[in-house]
Amino acid sequence: MSLLKCRFCRKSFNGFSALCPACIQNLDSKYIVVRNYLDKNKSANLRQVADDTGVDQKSLLYLIREGRLSLRGENGEIICMKCGTPIQSGRYCEKCKGDLVHDLENTISAMEDKPNLQPKPAHARDSKGRLHILSRDD
Repeated sequence: MSLLKCRFCRKSFNGFSALCPACIQNLDSKYIVVRNYLDKNKSANLRQVADDTGVDQKSLLYLIREGRLSLRGENGEIICMKCGTPIQSGRYCEKCKGDLVHDLENTISAMEDKPNLQPKPAHARDSKGRLHILSRDD
């Protein structure tokens, strides 16, 4: 296990998850409360959900940004991180997601077309595992 920083509360903990065990349990219980509320109030906005359920807006925004919840009403409170368009869940609108995927695919293909520009290592091991320092001329 490695020492990580919780993505939600920013405390250090040992583990493999992005969240500490306390935040996982806390957010899961809040998720259930909000999910039950949204099943009955489909057009509620962020403030209404927070006020009616008692769940803080930070937790709600985290659950929405992670894609676990989506708000269907015209909320205007959750916006695309790239263009600012109102969205229902996640971090980006569909157009910006497509643009990001396209840019990533172009970057990958450009990297595949270039020759390997890795620098030569300063050392090497022989067949017996002994370390040898290489000169820059090799």
